Amino acid sequence: MQKKKGFSLIELLIVTGIVAMLVTMSIPGFSRMRSQVKFQGEVDTIFNQILEVRMNALTEKMCNDKASEKWIFHFNATSSSVSCKNSDATVLIRNYDTLWHQSHFIELDDVPDKMEVQIEFLPDTSQALIPEGTNQRNNVKILFNHDSGEQKTICFNRIMGIPELSSEDTDCTPSS
Repeated sequence: MQKKKGFSLIELLIVTGIVAMLVTMSIPGFSRMRSQVKFQGEVDTIFNQILEVRMNALTEKMCNDKASEKWIFHFNATSSSVSCKNSDATVLIRNYDTLWHQSHFIELDDVPDKMEVQIEFLPDTSQALIPEGTNQRNNVKILFNHDSGEQKTICFNRIMGIPELSSEDTDCTPSS
């Protein structure tokens, strides 16, 4: 009698069971990793928007075919936007919906209930305005907390005019 080549039903069931267990164990880790990558991407998007607005002001980019008076970055818990202002009006250039507000916490300026910030860049200067009602602030801190405990901070000082991205909760007060 000739020996048949192949796998028995028992062997196939054992291998299928092992593969199913490995897949089941890897799904939570993959979901967590995917969430962290998405979180990093969202923080990078906000940081790049600030850089874009700053560059538009530094290069005196036109605002709706007219000279710009200022370029504006606006951020709150559900969206961020890039706008410019010329002699006619304020023009919305781009608006982004943020996705993390459903599962992540954002803190602005160490004040938990303050969930909105605006940075205005003046043409041909590295300095910026950070209006808050009738007051003027010198620093903006945007703290992003991920469900995993990971933190990212964007610091912006209006005098220096350069945003900084940190991978932890950082004090944004510039050193003297």
